[in-house]
Amino acid sequence: MASVDPKDIQKLLDDIATLENSIKTAGELGRAKLQDIKLDDVRRAILNGDVKLDADKWTKRAEQDQWRLRDRLSMVRDSLHGAAGLDGPQDTKHIMYDEYASSPSIVIWALLGMIMTAALLVQIVSNWKKATGTDLALKIQAAAAQIQKLEDTAKKETDAKAN
Repeated sequence: MASVDPKDIQKLLDDIATLENSIKTAGELGRAKLQDIKLDDVRRAILNGDVKLDADKWTKRAEQDQWRLRDRLSMVRDSLHGAAGLDGPQDTKHIMYDEYASSPSIVIWALLGMIMTAALLVQIVSNWKKATGTDLALKIQAAAAQIQKLEDTAKKETDAKAN
């Protein structure tokens, strides 16, 4: 088992601080939920009285202790996320991070996608003969027939001159 990168822990601590500030300014219900979460206990266990995470002290901890504290920190962040009333995935790289799309916007985008698909299909159907070269094949057949007529006429002319 590899040790936990101090940068990951610092990112979790920063996320927690941001969520904590947003909960404190959001309203009384959020502040009441915040009091029920043992945030300071987890911070104390990780920071050991420091203001910021000391990477050297963190790396000197046992790996099992690092993972246990990281898991506790993740659980606290998830609890704060729920207390903040944020909806949506918690992965910052997710397209709907923190809040899901509304139903009307999903319906509008779906309809727009269907309309664009239908327009594309109309364009494909209207340009099918040009794209597949079916007109060209007919023109080649007509040209081949004309060449054959020309060759027949040239043969008749040479026969007539020979006679």
